[in-house]
Amino acid sequence: MNGHLLTRSNFASHQRRGMGPLPIAYSAFRSLALVYMVFLLGCSGAAGGAFAPEAAGSRAAPGLPGAAPSQSSAASFGAAAPLGSAGGGEQEILESYRRYQRALDAGEKSKARAEAERVVQLAIQNLGPDHKTTAAMWINLAELQLAGDENPKTWPQYRKTNEQALHSFEQAIKSLKSQSEPDTALLYQAYWGLGRAAQRVPGQGREAGKSFDAMLELARGGGTPAEPSVASVLMARGSVAHKQGDLTDARRNWKRALALYSESDGARSVLAGYTIFLLGNLDHSGRNYRGAEQKYVEALGIFEEEKLSPGHPYVLAAHERLVVLYNKLGNEQAMEKHLLQTRADDLADGDQIPLLRSSPQYPRKALSRATGGWVSLAFTIDENGRVQDAVVMESEPAGVFDESALAALAQWRYRPRVENGVRVPRENVTVVVSYDIQK
Repeated sequence: MNGHLLTRSNFASHQRRGMGPLPIAYSAFRSLALVYMVFLLGCSGAAGGAFAPEAAGSRAAPGLPGAAPSQSSAASFGAAAPLGSAGGGEQEILESYRRYQRALDAGEKSKARAEAERVVQLAIQNLGPDHKTTAAMWINLAELQLAGDENPKTWPQYRKTNEQALHSFEQAIKSLKSQSEPDTALLYQAYWGLGRAAQRVPGQGREAGKSFDAMLELARGGGTPAEPSVASVLMARGSVAHKQGDLTDARRNWKRALALYSESDGARSVLAGYTIFLLGNLDHSGRNYRGAEQKYVEALGIFEEEKLSPGHPYVLAAHERLVVLYNKLGNEQAMEKHLLQTRADDLADGDQIPLLRSSPQYPRKALSRATGGWVSLAFTIDENGRVQDAVVMESEPAGVFDESALAALAQWRYRPRVENGVRVPRENVTVVVSYDIQK
């Protein structure tokens, strides 16, 4: 019977370091997916008029399906043509949309979100829930809802905003699918958002997988945007399968993504290297340690060729996985080599996560009496990532689990802290080891 570790969630650290399955694709989509406003109130120039995009030569709409990502943070709608020909309701939508756009350009997210909610309601009232523009406005709102606080201290709010995004993307998809000829580009983007939102909401993994499958089906039919790429969708689909424990499906999707990345960006590109790294994780999970070693080393070689910095998340992740792997293989020299290539200058206080740890042994007397408890420890991480000067700060029951916790902690290894390119000790690190009787 072993004790187990209780530490602050590494969720925020994971996100800061870019270790999600698709950090690059997500970033590109955020600028792309703020959908431009397309009012189809009738044929352009027909009686009753229609709002038209900007004139030729003016700023392009970054949300235009298939367009390259724009540096602008806001969707672009443009001037009315002519404004006087639009009805009062449509004019109100346009004015609200422009307020949303200005707030977004100014970085006022709360104001932009409130205006985006208003635009959605105005579109429903004046154009109908099944209108293409209404669907586009649902996507705009959902993207703002996805940009929630990823700090675990505000986890309830983070979950709430992503559940709201999930609902908004679902409404966009419902609206688009109700049309006789759905806009496949918008539908593709809505499914991408739905899949991302579902990944962030506990219990929605199956929904995420279905969304990415729907995108792949749309891509086979053509007419979808260049971003996110099919390879990015395959990566996301593989991530869902991996999280659900289906290593075979994860491997199938990631291998397909690797082939596409190799074809479009080159077999030695960063994206190909990262995909090889993920395939190494699958080998590691399946205890094919030699296969994992080969893939991690190959990925590191690609990252070095592409001149990624030593502190880049991909480089750090490959070194960290090799530390764990060589520890399992009993190769102390190789483990030390890669451990010293890791660094902890990007971690905030309290976010220290051990690369290697041994489980505490449950004291026999406490086990026979079904006694549970915990031990709070403070220690220093030296310049080589080893634990030094560990002391018991507090424990319950006092003295029962102290020796067990200290003995286990002495075997743990951490990423060394780096300041100005030099490894330095890190003092006053704390951890709580909990001992529970599993019934």
